[in-house]
Amino acid sequence: MTRPKGKLFALLAIFAAIALVAATGAFSSVEATRTADVDVAGDDAALLQLEASTNTGVSGVAEQNATGAIQLKFNDGDGSAGGINPHAVTTFDKVLRVTNQGSDDVDLSVTLANDDGTVDPADVVTVETAGGTDLVSGQKTLTPGDSVLINFEFDTTSDSQLANDIDDESILTSVTFTAE
Repeated sequence: MTRPKGKLFALLAIFAAIALVAATGAFSSVEATRTADVDVAGDDAALLQLEASTNTGVSGVAEQNATGAIQLKFNDGDGSAGGINPHAVTTFDKVLRVTNQGSDDVDLSVTLANDDGTVDPADVVTVETAGGTDLVSGQKTLTPGDSVLINFEFDTTSDSQLANDIDDESILTSVTFTAE
Protein backbone atom coordinates (compact mmCIF):
# COMPACT_ATOMS: atom_id res chain seq x y z
CA MET A 1 0.00 0.00 0.00
CA THR A 2 1.39 3.33 -0.95
CA ARG A 3 1.06 6.29 1.28
CA PRO A 4 0.18 9.69 0.00
CA LYS A 5 3.38 11.69 0.41
CA GLY A 6 1.76 15.07 -0.11
CA LYS A 7 -0.67 14.78 2.82
CA LEU A 8 2.07 13.63 5.20
CA PHE A 9 4.33 16.45 4.11
CA ALA A 10 1.50 18.97 4.55
CA LEU A 11 0.76 17.60 8.04
CA LEU A 12 4.43 17.85 9.06
CA ALA A 13 4.62 21.39 7.66
CA ILE A 14 1.62 22.44 9.78
CA PHE A 15 3.18 20.96 12.95
CA ALA A 16 6.50 22.65 12.17
CA ALA A 17 4.74 26.00 11.67
CA ILE A 18 2.87 25.63 14.99
CA ALA A 19 6.11 24.72 16.78
CA LEU A 20 7.89 27.71 15.21
CA VAL A 21 5.14 30.15 16.20
CA ALA A 22 4.97 28.73 19.74
CA ALA A 23 8.77 28.96 20.11
CA THR A 24 8.87 32.70 19.31
CA GLY A 25 6.69 33.62 22.29
CA ALA A 26 9.71 33.40 24.59
CA PHE A 27 9.43 35.76 27.59
CA SER A 28 9.07 39.45 28.27
CA SER A 29 11.31 39.84 31.30
CA VAL A 30 14.28 38.21 32.95
CA GLU A 31 15.23 38.39 36.58
CA ALA A 32 18.66 37.40 37.82
CA THR A 33 20.35 37.74 41.17
CA ARG A 34 23.70 39.50 41.00
CA THR A 35 26.14 40.27 43.77
CA ALA A 36 29.09 42.61 43.97
CA ASP A 37 31.82 43.05 46.53
CA VAL A 38 32.91 46.66 47.10
CA ASP A 39 35.90 47.58 49.20
CA VAL A 40 36.75 51.05 50.43
CA ALA A 41 40.36 51.98 49.79
CA GLY A 42 42.43 53.68 52.41
CA ASP A 43 43.70 57.16 51.57
CA ASP A 44 47.13 55.87 50.55
CA ALA A 45 45.48 53.63 47.92
CA ALA A 46 42.73 56.07 46.81
CA LEU A 47 42.76 57.46 43.29
CA LEU A 48 42.50 60.98 44.74
CA GLN A 49 44.55 61.27 47.90
CA LEU A 50 43.79 64.01 50.43
CA GLU A 51 46.25 64.61 53.22
CA ALA A 52 46.94 67.30 55.77
CA SER A 53 49.87 69.29 54.49
CA THR A 54 53.00 69.58 56.56
CA ASN A 55 53.90 72.74 54.61
CA THR A 56 51.42 74.99 56.39
CA GLY A 57 52.70 77.62 58.76
CA VAL A 58 49.63 77.17 60.97
CA SER A 59 49.42 73.81 62.72
CA GLY A 60 46.14 72.13 63.53
CA VAL A 61 44.07 73.48 60.62
CA ALA A 62 43.80 70.13 58.81
CA GLU A 63 43.84 66.96 60.85
CA GLN A 64 42.98 63.35 60.20
CA ASN A 65 40.33 62.03 62.59
CA ALA A 66 40.09 58.46 63.94
CA THR A 67 38.16 57.24 60.87
CA GLY A 68 40.79 58.63 58.51
CA ALA A 69 38.71 61.58 57.29
CA ILE A 70 40.30 65.01 57.06
CA GLN A 71 38.79 67.63 59.37
CA LEU A 72 39.39 71.32 58.80
CA LYS A 73 39.46 73.42 61.97
CA PHE A 74 39.76 77.11 61.30
CA ASN A 75 38.95 78.04 64.90
CA ASP A 76 39.24 75.18 67.34
CA GLY A 77 39.42 77.20 70.53
CA ASP A 78 42.99 76.44 71.54
CA GLY A 79 44.59 79.04 69.27
CA SER A 80 46.26 76.53 66.96
CA ALA A 81 44.25 77.56 63.90
CA GLY A 82 44.00 81.25 64.69
CA GLY A 83 40.34 81.65 63.70
CA ILE A 84 38.76 83.81 61.04
CA ASN A 85 39.11 87.55 61.52
CA PRO A 86 36.05 89.81 61.16
CA HIS A 87 36.23 92.67 58.61
CA ALA A 88 39.34 91.15 57.05
CA VAL A 89 40.72 88.66 54.60
CA THR A 90 42.08 85.62 56.46
CA THR A 91 44.20 83.16 54.47
CA PHE A 92 45.28 79.67 55.46
CA ASP A 93 48.04 78.65 53.04
CA LYS A 94 48.92 75.11 52.03
CA VAL A 95 46.36 73.42 54.28
CA LEU A 96 45.83 70.26 52.21
CA ARG A 97 47.75 68.30 49.62
CA VAL A 98 45.64 66.62 46.90
CA THR A 99 47.38 63.98 44.78
CA ASN A 100 46.14 62.18 41.67
CA GLN A 101 47.14 58.54 42.28
CA GLY A 102 45.13 57.24 39.31
CA SER A 103 46.28 56.46 35.78
CA ASP A 104 44.21 59.19 34.03
CA ASP A 105 44.18 62.98 34.10
CA VAL A 106 41.50 64.43 36.40
CA ASP A 107 39.89 67.86 36.55
CA LEU A 108 39.80 68.85 40.22
CA SER A 109 37.09 71.20 41.52
CA VAL A 110 35.53 72.03 44.89
CA THR A 111 31.96 72.48 46.14
CA LEU A 112 31.35 74.33 49.40
CA ALA A 113 28.30 74.12 51.65
CA ASN A 114 27.00 75.10 55.03
CA ASP A 115 24.24 73.39 56.96
CA ASP A 116 22.19 76.33 58.13
CA GLY A 117 22.01 78.30 54.85
CA THR A 118 22.89 81.63 56.47
CA VAL A 119 25.84 82.29 54.18
CA ASP A 120 26.66 81.16 50.64
CA PRO A 121 30.20 79.85 51.21
CA ALA A 122 31.20 80.67 47.62
CA ASP A 123 30.60 84.37 48.43
CA VAL A 124 33.04 84.28 51.34
CA VAL A 125 35.47 81.39 50.88
CA THR A 126 38.00 80.91 48.10
CA VAL A 127 39.63 77.52 47.76
CA GLU A 128 42.60 77.74 45.48
CA THR A 129 45.73 75.91 44.54
CA ALA A 130 49.03 77.31 45.72
CA GLY A 131 49.48 78.37 42.07
CA GLY A 132 46.34 80.54 42.18
CA THR A 133 43.62 78.44 40.46
CA ASP A 134 40.25 78.99 42.16
CA LEU A 135 38.70 75.53 42.54
CA VAL A 136 35.23 76.81 43.47
CA SER A 137 34.63 78.65 40.19
CA GLY A 138 37.14 76.72 38.05
CA GLN A 139 39.15 73.55 37.95
CA LYS A 140 42.73 72.32 37.90
CA THR A 141 43.85 69.39 35.77
CA LEU A 142 46.07 66.93 37.61
CA THR A 143 48.01 64.38 35.60
CA PRO A 144 48.83 61.00 37.18
CA GLY A 145 51.26 61.52 40.06
CA ASP A 146 50.68 65.30 40.25
CA SER A 147 49.76 66.92 43.54
CA VAL A 148 48.64 70.39 44.47
CA LEU A 149 48.59 72.30 47.75
CA ILE A 150 45.24 73.86 48.71
CA ASN A 151 44.76 77.30 50.29
CA PHE A 152 41.60 78.58 52.01
CA GLU A 153 40.80 82.29 52.06
CA PHE A 154 37.92 83.83 54.03
CA ASP A 155 36.85 87.34 52.97
CA THR A 156 34.54 88.91 55.55
CA THR A 157 35.06 92.49 54.39
CA SER A 158 32.06 92.77 52.04
CA ASP A 159 29.30 91.36 54.27
CA SER A 160 28.97 93.56 57.35
CA GLN A 161 26.45 91.24 59.07
CA LEU A 162 28.79 88.28 58.61
CA ALA A 163 31.76 90.33 59.79
CA ASN A 164 29.93 91.47 62.92
CA ASP A 165 28.50 88.06 63.86
CA ILE A 166 31.29 85.86 62.58
CA ASP A 167 30.94 82.23 63.49
CA ASP A 168 33.24 79.83 61.67
CA GLU A 169 30.60 77.09 61.65
CA SER A 170 28.05 79.28 59.83
CA ILE A 171 30.46 80.04 56.99
CA LEU A 172 31.60 76.58 55.96
CA THR A 173 30.54 73.09 57.08
CA SER A 174 31.62 70.90 54.17
CA VAL A 175 34.19 70.92 51.38
CA THR A 176 33.68 68.38 48.59
CA PHE A 177 36.52 67.65 46.18
CA THR A 178 35.42 66.35 42.77
CA ALA A 179 37.79 64.72 40.29
CA GLU A 180 36.38 64.08 36.85
